[in-house]
Amino acid sequence: MHYIRTLSDKTIVRYLLVGGTSFVVEMSCLLAMYHILHFSLPLSTSIAYWVGLLLAFGLQKVVAFRDKRTQLHILTWQAFLFGVLTLFNWGFTVFFVGLFPASAILIARPLAQIIFASWNFFLYKYVIFNDAKQAS
Repeated sequence: MHYIRTLSDKTIVRYLLVGGTSFVVEMSCLLAMYHILHFSLPLSTSIAYWVGLLLAFGLQKVVAFRDKRTQLHILTWQAFLFGVLTLFNWGFTVFFVGLFPASAILIARPLAQIIFASWNFFLYKYVIFNDAKQAS
């Protein structure tokens, strides 16, 4: 039990767990839309990305970075920064997945996720949620 508590005290562990959960939800949406509903690959990728993204932001803010601040000016600033990062990550994802054949979706999308999750961690920690420890 102590080992689990020690791990949960590490921001990177919480970040990865939240990201993993969001990723599973996103990939489930992607595969369902593409294989069951027969949406196009770009449309399926785009919709699934946004579903996973909204879930990830909420969980990253509260769980991974333990930022429970709810003041309007803080939430507005975080939403703005998150929005800019999101647009960049979304464009990167759609572009990157488009470089691969549709049969490689289970490789392309996770690879895109790993790439941008790396820079997201640092941006969340040092830019978007950087005052979380000072406010608690």
